[in-house]
Amino acid sequence: MRRVVHWMMKEPELEERKLNLVAEGDTARVELRTLLDSAPPLVVETPEGSFLEPQWRQDGPGRFVAEAPIDQLGLYRAEAGGLEAVALNGPANPKEYADLQSTTEVLQPLADATSGGVFRLNASGTNLPDIRRTSARGNSAGGNWLGLRERGAYAVRSSSSQPLLPGVIAAALLIGLLLLAWRREGR
Repeated sequence: MRRVVHWMMKEPELEERKLNLVAEGDTARVELRTLLDSAPPLVVETPEGSFLEPQWRQDGPGRFVAEAPIDQLGLYRAEAGGLEAVALNGPANPKEYADLQSTTEVLQPLADATSGGVFRLNASGTNLPDIRRTSARGNSAGGNWLGLRERGAYAVRSSSSQPLLPGVIAAALLIGLLLLAWRREGR
């Protein structure tokens, strides 16, 4: 019965081929379960895009383990023999989640330094600030308005246009429609 359930629901614990990656601290541990006598080559991609190729050591029949030193926070990817695994190396509670209270205190110094503003919205969103264009030297925010600075910082590199229909086809279509209208009107 358990095999039928596994076949229908794909229980990961019962898979004959499985790649598992765990990144904790300064070590990435990769475990491979396979029916083969030897393990396929292993490649671990770091968060910055470089590749590690740790060597497998056998940990039992069909079980292989590899470890690689890691020194970056981020997402690690392992690939071996068509199997892939992903692991995150980083704090379980990053700084962003330390204080989830809605407050303007964090952004207010930055807004003041750039002549901007911080606005709080109510639950219904009815107190949205007006959005206005402002000059490059003026304030970018007021009591109930938010300004977008007109800086003129753009450059048109190229421009092209193409007619919807080539001229000859458009002229023929127009003449055809005029003849059709003239014929219909003549009846």
